[in-house]
Amino acid sequence: MTETTHPTLYLLKTQFIDPDAGTGTFYCPDCIKIEGLLSAFHSLRQALKIEYVDFAKPRGALPDLAGHENQSCPQLVFRKGDDDISSQWSVEGIGKTRRIDNTRHIEAYLSARYDLPSRHP
Repeated sequence: MTETTHPTLYLLKTQFIDPDAGTGTFYCPDCIKIEGLLSAFHSLRQALKIEYVDFAKPRGALPDLAGHENQSCPQLVFRKGDDDISSQWSVEGIGKTRRIDNTRHIEAYLSARYDLPSRHP
């Protein structure tokens, strides 16, 4: 994959406020799982474009790529369409964009694409 075709990984910023969930700060448990993979397998940080977005919507460019109703995180976005591996997990985005918005599917894609160990069942 060339630099211009690297998928973009959208993660919520590590700490955020959600007045609807109560007082204090929160973290996204699914984003933290993916952060763990990024920490354990440093090469992923070079292989992916990583965008940290605010909890409040709109979340960066996600509405333009995935649609206003599809701003969940984590989300892996393929702006130019699927690569040879992503199609088994991806769903439609806007235009040619494809995206993986399920955490386990993101884990499976990263393992398959970047030759990482698989998630233990």
